[in-house]
Amino acid sequence: MIYLLLSLLISFTLSATERITDFNSDITVHQDGSMTVAETIKVKGEADQIRRGIVRELPTKYKDRIGNYYNVGLDILEVKRDGQREPYHIEAVPNGKKIYIGSKERFLGPGYYTFDITYKTNRQLGFFDDHDELYWNVTGNGWRLPIDRASATVHLPKEIPSDKIKVEGYTGYQGSKSQEYDARVQADGDAYFQTTKPLNRAQGLTIVTSFPKGYIKQPSFIQTWWWFFSDNIHLFIAALGLLLLVIFYWWASIQVSRTQRIGTIIPLFYPPKNMTPGLVRYITTMKYDSKVLAADIVDMAVRGYLTIEYKPGLMWGGSYVLHKKEEPSDHKNLYVKMFKKLFSNKERVSLDSKNRLILQSTIGEVEADCAAKSAGLFSSHGFYTLGGVGISIITVLAMLGFVDRGNLFWLYIAGALYVCIIFIMSVQFRGYTKKGLSVKRDIDGVCKIKITRIGLMIKIVPHKGKGERVCALGACRTAGGHC
Repeated sequence: MIYLLLSLLISFTLSATERITDFNSDITVHQDGSMTVAETIKVKGEADQIRRGIVRELPTKYKDRIGNYYNVGLDILEVKRDGQREPYHIEAVPNGKKIYIGSKERFLGPGYYTFDITYKTNRQLGFFDDHDELYWNVTGNGWRLPIDRASATVHLPKEIPSDKIKVEGYTGYQGSKSQEYDARVQADGDAYFQTTKPLNRAQGLTIVTSFPKGYIKQPSFIQTWWWFFSDNIHLFIAALGLLLLVIFYWWASIQVSRTQRIGTIIPLFYPPKNMTPGLVRYITTMKYDSKVLAADIVDMAVRGYLTIEYKPGLMWGGSYVLHKKEEPSDHKNLYVKMFKKLFSNKERVSLDSKNRLILQSTIGEVEADCAAKSAGLFSSHGFYTLGGVGISIITVLAMLGFVDRGNLFWLYIAGALYVCIIFIMSVQFRGYTKKGLSVKRDIDGVCKIKITRIGLMIKIVPHKGKGERVCALGACRTAGGHC
């Protein structure tokens, strides 16, 4: 008796629960790749959740693994309730659209109702190397009502052989691999799916229908990219900004190159006045490097302030040793400062890691002297660099208006790319002022420098019967005077 009463109570409770008694989807795949979908949704209402009608959620916005958007088209063709046209309105949601079916002035009492929704959509097919495919979530997973039965029929173009069509499906919650359904390809080529077990709230039916290539028109390369940039306006803006940046810097490079024309070079037999070999290299390369110090040390040896000795290592390598000789007499000369730094309370110094502090101090003196004496010779042409910075900032700000705040991957990539381009071009834009071009022209007028080895190596080179000259990293001097 108690068992009978419990059974009757459970049966009454289930019969009073709002539910979708049948969800059927009729899908027609057209040869242009679009689809017409006719959904018939039969419900049992109890004036609880189904008060004015139902809400159908249709996803139209997707993201790939790196956050690129993919938007499909949706065009509502017809909405009916119990065979009669029914008012509806559409609201946009983050992942698509919600279709609210029913009138706010009319309430539905308890009973059974049939809703028909017909719509057209596109960009739903997958085109792979060896086949094409429809992967379709028939019911969606947003229903707050259980579904007693769900089914779907897929109508493909009749030209596709039925034995080449393959079907598969999944049931349950989103991402589930459960397969509680029946599926078959009918003799006329239609693919039919039906669940074998009721679906709980938030559960759904997803179907997969694959077929040979060539029967459905695949979007062209241009069309695919057009859709891609239409869906991802921020990437179009990034590409446009990059193009503008490249064009601007190409134009700026032309303008800078025009300002760097040295003009006619007149041969000179003497280097510019008060200019050490190291300073010559510093001005020529527009930066400090180890060869600047090496050139000045060699020049000091030529002038008799020190001697250079090479000591080979026991097994490999070796080091240079500087021996103190005569201290420079001109106390304003850079070489006086270098001499004191190198030979402070010493008669000799080896150029190795043991004397790192001495060498660093000497390098500081040389670098400071070069910077002071080259003041006003270089130009960064910074206004061109700032122009690129302005284009980049405007581009990034424009991208922010179209990108999801939770997905800034491409914004970071674009920003990093712009920074790299700006840095590279800022280095390329570095050049000479008018005064610097005049000095550079005088340097180029001096006989060409022949360097045979990086470091402190000195090579004696014949000089057309005028004696021998010592060439080392920017230093050029004959035995009888300057060349």
